[in-house]
Amino acid sequence: MAAADALQRLAQAGLRLAACEQQWRHCADRVEELARSDLELVDAERRLVDEMARRLADARSGLHALAAISPPGGFDADVALLAIEATLDDIVWGAAAEVQGDVDRRLQALHEAVHDAETELQGWSVQLSALERVINGARRDGAQFAPLDAALLAADSRVSHLRTTLQTRLYADLPQARTQAKATVEALERSVSEAGGRVERMRKLVRQADLLIMRSGRLDGDHDYRVLLRCADQGERRGIQIIQDVRKLSRVDRDWITTEIIRITQGIANRARRIGTPAVANADAPVTGPREAMVAVGQFMRRMVIPKQMQTMLSTQDWSFSITTNDLELPWELICFEDEESATDQFFCLTKAVSRMPLGDEFPPVMRVKRPDPTRKRRMLLIHSDPDGNLPAAAAEVQDIAAALAPHLEITKLEPDQATNARLNQVLSGPPFDFVHYAGHAVFDTTNPSLSGLQLKDVLLTAEKIQRLNRGGALVFLNACESGTAGLTAPGPDLFSRPEPVLGLASAFIYSGALGCVGSLWPVLDRTAAKLAVRFYQLVLEGEPTGEALRQARADARHDDPTGVTWAGYVLYGSPTFRLTEV
Repeated sequence: MAAADALQRLAQAGLRLAACEQQWRHCADRVEELARSDLELVDAERRLVDEMARRLADARSGLHALAAISPPGGFDADVALLAIEATLDDIVWGAAAEVQGDVDRRLQALHEAVHDAETELQGWSVQLSALERVINGARRDGAQFAPLDAALLAADSRVSHLRTTLQTRLYADLPQARTQAKATVEALERSVSEAGGRVERMRKLVRQADLLIMRSGRLDGDHDYRVLLRCADQGERRGIQIIQDVRKLSRVDRDWITTEIIRITQGIANRARRIGTPAVANADAPVTGPREAMVAVGQFMRRMVIPKQMQTMLSTQDWSFSITTNDLELPWELICFEDEESATDQFFCLTKAVSRMPLGDEFPPVMRVKRPDPTRKRRMLLIHSDPDGNLPAAAAEVQDIAAALAPHLEITKLEPDQATNARLNQVLSGPPFDFVHYAGHAVFDTTNPSLSGLQLKDVLLTAEKIQRLNRGGALVFLNACESGTAGLTAPGPDLFSRPEPVLGLASAFIYSGALGCVGSLWPVLDRTAAKLAVRFYQLVLEGEPTGEALRQARADARHDDPTGVTWAGYVLYGSPTFRLTEV
């Protein structure tokens, strides 16, 4: 082979080598880009790139060896050039071109998927921010729901994961990340939409209006009532709109009210004693008479004490109401409105969420609910006390409550033989309880309310001791006779006098820091009372405010027993807007 031909072939081989090196570099870069995405398997492509690198190395080595051959046109040079040309024209370069085209198409698809994901991420982030504002607005208004918070957390987590995937360019789970982000954001949007009605309803229920009813004596023996309604406002703020008036109630009219209340409670007490006697037939027959008397008393109290404008507000606004009064003898929850359209009587406590707040020189402590440990259930102390053995339905009551709430609560139950002073001291010295339920007898001392108490097997658990021992933070339900009665202090010399803190049983729990306390104003019928208590707890655990939970439980009890009056015997002390929001 002539030297000139050899040099020409050598130049062509050099150009071909440069082209192959460029092809190898491009293919290697694309394969590594695809490999870095962690989305595609590129083992075969990497083996091909490695083979291309080996062929290039062989070609370079051959060219270096050719430079040492002399003369350049000799036989050895021809053999070396043939080997180099064969290496650079090997089938591997054709296969590499096909693979490169496939890799380019796959990268193009990846780039499009990433672009789509980035566009979707931007849209989902905007959508998530809007939904978060809705949920946070509900939370600020006290109308939060734990399922919405959980759905928001899930959606935010998935959207954040997609964002991290795009930022790190590790696309192995990009399809799954997109699918999960889309699913959780759409699920959150559905949840917010479906909960819209509940949220708006809860926004109204957690708006608390305050009804102040203060009695003062007159020189002529009659009574003046200063009645003040501070209207509700948004969230935790109190409204600035105030309706107030002073209404005169004669001594004989107030005496008539208290006489009717005594007659009602005595009739119920007599019925309760008959029901407690095993020999009495038809023990579940409804009580007759008291309901009609309650309607008369409720309507009379409304007309005589509540101003007309205030009556309209109380009957038409969907707020929760807190009643503060120094006239504790009168059942203000039983104010009765007339529904002209349906010609029915509507009791205040059946149509609105209502509670009482003790009135004293000091305010009860404000308790904050700590989010419970998600690994444990909430705890309930269930006390069944029947030292005299005359409450045959009490055992069924605690059994019903335990059976209904066992799936939701960790229950510590004290049976009658365990309901002793020593055992209760021991239990209350341990971990705190979220709920305390007492089924048994209560004793109310009219001369010294602080000596009122719950009857245990061996002692009377006094309100004074409850206030000292109870560590607060619990929702208390006293299914007992007269547990909701508080001490009545004489009216002060003027309309603005305030009595000492009233230490009835229910108010004692509130002053010791209980989140709320439900007690009975008169003897309760155990079977109806048990159903009412179970329903109350169920509603509270479902997220209803305590005032609304008691209202619904009252309404259900009345529906089940239209002529009975057990539903009317309960009073809630504390805020009516308190909620277990972790539901």
